[in-house]
Amino acid sequence: METPTTFIAASRVATTMPTLLRTAAAAAPDHPAVVEGDATLTFSALWTDAVSQAAHLRSQGVRPGDSVGLFLEPGAALVTAVWGVLLAGAAYVPLAVDYPDERIRYMIGQSRLAHVIADERTAARVRQLTPDTVRVHHAGAAAVASSVGQDPDADGPAYVIFTSGSTGRPKGVVVPHVAITHQLRWLAGEMELGSARILLKTPTSFDAAQWELLANAVGATIVIGPAGVHRDPAAIAQLVDEQQVSHLQCVPTLWRALTREHTLSRNESLTHVFSGGEALTATDAQEILQVVPNATLVNLYGPTETTINATFHRVGPDDVRDARSVVSIGRPVPGCTVHVLDHDRRPVAPGDVGELAIGGPQVASGYENDPERTAERFIEIDVDGVPTRVYVTGDVVSRHPDGDLHFHGRVDDQVKINGHRVETEEVRLVIEQHHWVRSAAVVPWTDPRDGLERLAAFVELDPEEAAVMDADRAGQHHRSKSGHEQVRAQLAALERDGERTMPDDVALPGSDGTLEQQTTAFARKTYRFYDGAELHVDDVVAFIEASQPPSPTGPRVPLTIEALGELLRWFGPFRSIERLLPKYAYASPGALNATRLFVEVAGIDGIADGLHEYRPDPHALRAVTGTTGGVPRGTVRVHLVGDRGAIEAVYATNVDEVLHFEAGHMVGVLDHASARLGYFTHHRSVVQDPRLTGPDHVCTATIDLRDDAPAPDGVAVRTTVQLHRTVVDGRAGTYDVRSGRLEAVSGDVIERRHVIAINQETYDRSSFGVTMSVPEGAGWRGFVELGRSLQRLQMNSVNIGLMSAGYSSLTGRDLPSAVRYREIVGGNDLVYFAVAGPVSDEQIRSVGMREDSVHTRGPEEILRDDLRRTLPYYMVPARVTVIDEIPVSSSGKHDRAALISALERAAAPGGVSVPPANTAEERILDLWNEVLGAQHGSVEADFFDVGGNSLDAVRLINRINRELGGELPVQTVFDRPTVRALAAGLSGASTVSSRLIKLAEGPAEPLIIWPGLGGYPMNLRTLANQLSSRFTVYAVQTHGLNADEVPRATLREMIDDDVTLVQGAFADQDVTLAGYSFGARVATAVAASLLRAGRAVRQLVLIAPGSPFIPALPVAVGRQFDDPYFLRMAYSVFLGRLPDVGASTQLDAVTDERAFLAALATWRPELDSDLAARILRVASTTFGFRDDPAPDVSGLLADMRVFAATGDSPSFLRSHETVLEGTGQLSRLPVDHYTILGESTAATVAHLLADRQLQER
Repeated sequence: METPTTFIAASRVATTMPTLLRTAAAAAPDHPAVVEGDATLTFSALWTDAVSQAAHLRSQGVRPGDSVGLFLEPGAALVTAVWGVLLAGAAYVPLAVDYPDERIRYMIGQSRLAHVIADERTAARVRQLTPDTVRVHHAGAAAVASSVGQDPDADGPAYVIFTSGSTGRPKGVVVPHVAITHQLRWLAGEMELGSARILLKTPTSFDAAQWELLANAVGATIVIGPAGVHRDPAAIAQLVDEQQVSHLQCVPTLWRALTREHTLSRNESLTHVFSGGEALTATDAQEILQVVPNATLVNLYGPTETTINATFHRVGPDDVRDARSVVSIGRPVPGCTVHVLDHDRRPVAPGDVGELAIGGPQVASGYENDPERTAERFIEIDVDGVPTRVYVTGDVVSRHPDGDLHFHGRVDDQVKINGHRVETEEVRLVIEQHHWVRSAAVVPWTDPRDGLERLAAFVELDPEEAAVMDADRAGQHHRSKSGHEQVRAQLAALERDGERTMPDDVALPGSDGTLEQQTTAFARKTYRFYDGAELHVDDVVAFIEASQPPSPTGPRVPLTIEALGELLRWFGPFRSIERLLPKYAYASPGALNATRLFVEVAGIDGIADGLHEYRPDPHALRAVTGTTGGVPRGTVRVHLVGDRGAIEAVYATNVDEVLHFEAGHMVGVLDHASARLGYFTHHRSVVQDPRLTGPDHVCTATIDLRDDAPAPDGVAVRTTVQLHRTVVDGRAGTYDVRSGRLEAVSGDVIERRHVIAINQETYDRSSFGVTMSVPEGAGWRGFVELGRSLQRLQMNSVNIGLMSAGYSSLTGRDLPSAVRYREIVGGNDLVYFAVAGPVSDEQIRSVGMREDSVHTRGPEEILRDDLRRTLPYYMVPARVTVIDEIPVSSSGKHDRAALISALERAAAPGGVSVPPANTAEERILDLWNEVLGAQHGSVEADFFDVGGNSLDAVRLINRINRELGGELPVQTVFDRPTVRALAAGLSGASTVSSRLIKLAEGPAEPLIIWPGLGGYPMNLRTLANQLSSRFTVYAVQTHGLNADEVPRATLREMIDDDVTLVQGAFADQDVTLAGYSFGARVATAVAASLLRAGRAVRQLVLIAPGSPFIPALPVAVGRQFDDPYFLRMAYSVFLGRLPDVGASTQLDAVTDERAFLAALATWRPELDSDLAARILRVASTTFGFRDDPAPDVSGLLADMRVFAATGDSPSFLRSHETVLEGTGQLSRLPVDHYTILGESTAATVAHLLADRQLQER
């Protein structure tokens, strides 16, 4: 049989691609040309399909020498399209599907494309990116070919590859047929490409991908890798092994990852492996040789302009002896010439360094439609008196006496990043196009943490476009959130407020807070997204006019300790498992909660007369002094005192302004809370009371609660609105609101650029703005009134959300929005500005952190995210640093050495990646990578250094607590930012708490719930979320599910374990117990034991305490795997439902644990097999406890609440059901045993429980 290599010798003179493929197809028509998964395309089929596509293209106007775009992902259709274009006599232009729109548009325009080939997935997008004059063809479109067509000119273009350009725009390199055929014939002869199976894994928009894509020309089989596989070392190794790949090329960065893949180390198919794209170190080369010792390792070098590979070097033992050395780039491909030139373009002496120039048949034609840049880089030099056309590479090399070339660096701004050629000047120019940026510098640097080459950008912000807090004294946290100074300050405030209770503290009633208080706190967000219905002008007018000081709505409530507890609880925290920080009903600038609240009381039972500090976290009062300061008996005076130190941790200026704003927001809440008790609030003149203040504290407001309305005090707030274009029937401009309509003040508005940079995205989403102002003479009281007015606006009931966005200063540091407002309306008023828009019911109800996402990004992070939308991923700087001024050298150029030095100082010390040392570290590292969407391998890496933010921290800790049985507080990541430290913190917890899993955060009262037969509590999360409005919900995981445990042998042992757990974890708290299915029995037995031990159980909630009834399958006890009922119950443990007919048939064939687990793998293939085995053993063990005596419920019935499922068998409560049903304590729900845990039924259970509790109170 003929082999694909038999034609190579005869085709050495072939200088066009169609000629090569025709010869290959004729030589071995049935040989596989393309392999994609299980599908194979032969050379004969490839030739036929390509000829048909070429005929179609010609029929649609494609002519020889034209360029045709390819907007396709890797696949057989792409290979066919390439050859269809070439057989039509045209040149193909790969357009990367994952490139930003702006770059694709430029490539299409620069190439002057009139035709683009796409498929079903890409056609719609490419039509959006191209003018109407561009025709979009479907991949595979065919026409009957009367002939193959005219062979293209050997000097004509075969393809165009766009590469990084120093002008800020990429440049299209035109590669002729003569160049690519020369390269492929060399690869076939020198590297045995003709008989190869080569993996197409490199993105086709890159030069290096072309010999993978075109390898059919010399008879090779192309194995298609899926899109994005070049970023997945494990997938590459698997493909190489499964598809018996013989030839594989990678950049050194990828080789480093591949050499760690066990699959590759076992491979026997690879005969040739290639490294290129960046310098290959001796260390990397040695690792490659060790992993694939039977393959030849070749180091390749070549710019796009010299057609893929211009030099090569076979790596041998001598190359890897010195671990500090870099492997030679070798000698030229036969036919190519290399020249080492000085600044005058003359040859340097042997051994000297100079700029490399390359000549010969592989030199490209030039840059597409860019004669000026072509003339700069494609030049003629004199070689032995003969003018020779060469390409000057910009690479600095030297030629050793043995003829090998050695790479030394770049003479310009071009660098290699992970194998991709990047012009740093292009990246700089793109950054400077950002409206925030005044100047930028981009430098390559080697990160000492991992030795990888990366890009870093330094940026000077334009103060006219990107205002920063404390602009003239800006702390780094206002430029970047990576240091998390603000979050740390917020956590410090929590720690301060949560200090240990003192023995004399007075606990206040109502510590849980009311549903209204909690709802108000979570609804009063700083809204940064506006997802509600569109607004009309009338909506805006009504919203402003509805914001009035609240008046008492009912009879006055005497000021007892209960009333005071309700009043003060409005100022306490409300928590959610989805949040890093608790939520408050009042707005606090920077969420620092820097204002302390003091109450002065006289004549209130249960509280000593005098001055007390309110402690919001334990909801208690702490005595300060017994003197009352003249407060009448039976009344309350409130003092608000700002802590300057708490603010100065984040803000360098306007500290007192921020504290007075916060006080105003708190007064707004006090107005609301007092009115509900029947009282008005009266401002008193503020005195810096020495009992309350000192150098670091300032009294910001003093308020009396009285039953008479206050007289006007002359501090009137003017409210104006500015409309943006999204308000229906509105015209942009600034308006007063009077008598139900808008009165124009000016056509001008506070613009986007006048808002602090990190808030500008919110400005873009907003519908209107609100500015509150008071005369400058109002002084500090004026700031309180401004904050009070905004708080009233925020506490609206018409689904409008607001975000404060700028203010005035009494210390001379006005923010730009305040300056702009004064320009619009005149005068010198004090100003507080906010943007606003419609919000949805879902936003209002949310207890998460979506609206707080801006706190995770400063200007540096936002700039980098914006660059991702403009630049290909490999050109986005790994670091963006905002600095006051970019340093320059004595020549006036950017001082790169100084910038790189700053990077190296800022980076963490170098060191090897530290792998996990135990199971805990492995499991946390897995969760860490899932949260970050990354593949970090070191347990010593800092969570925030590798891209984590505070939202990620919340998700990570929740995952650790939920999945690893931890009880770590959410702020743990800030104190323990490495995997190793987190694992140590986790292992420091008691083994008892490792089975106690917090499912949902709620008010302080705990509810502990036991799961069903398998003991695994994750199916209780929906129910827990519904119950979290009244409880913090914990689940007890059955002993035996953790890897080092075995199930308890008896029910009594299980109960005793769980009693010990509850006693230890909740020693000083009243508890509510609950159980689902078999867990109902366990919860009841635990409750009975606690009762006998003298512990009160507030309530016992039993959900579906019976067993599912299956006709003809009675409940039986015996050897479980012989019991068809048990097998169906075991199935339901994992699937959450009873089996259908097909699954039942499979179950009937099960005879033991191994057989069940094998069947389970087909039903739940994603389930961890070890965990599944442990769950099954627990289920099997606990199933055997079903004939144990029923637990004693005497003493429990009065506090029991039962929710029975339809279709269940009678439970252990059968003799008490009549009584329970008669008292309304038993509800029969119209759902089955499994649906009862669904969201709608869980909500019903939570609602019924809440109703019952209200009735009992």
